Amino acid sequence: MTLLVFWNLPSAACEAALLEIKRLARRADPKKLDIIHVFSKQSAKVVQYLRWKKMQFTCVYDHDEELFESYRIQEEEMPTFYVIDDACNLLERWIGYDEETLQEMRKLVWKYRKRE
Repeated sequence: MTLLVFWNLPSAACEAALLEIKRLARRADPKKLDIIHVFSKQSAKVVQYLRWKKMQFTCVYDHDEELFESYRIQEEEMPTFYVIDDACNLLERWIGYDEETLQEMRKLVWKYRKRE
């Protein structure tokens, strides 16, 4: 399963989502759930931000915005989240970041959590 996250800075919603994903990622089993972040603008600022917040995510720099175009991501819709299964089927799409999106992400991570 893959959680694909499209985001950019500066955006209070994107920043809040990233911090929550950082917390949730600690609980997810990386063998069952991949979290991939896609950003297109201000790559130096994004890298600096990720280092500053000590976030270690798989990141894709979409320099020509081909992924953003393919997934029809609009700047005002960020962050946008896609849940894709192992057969590449789109299961969920969440636009923006609010309490409902947070609850859905928590359910996803619970389903693919680390077993202790």
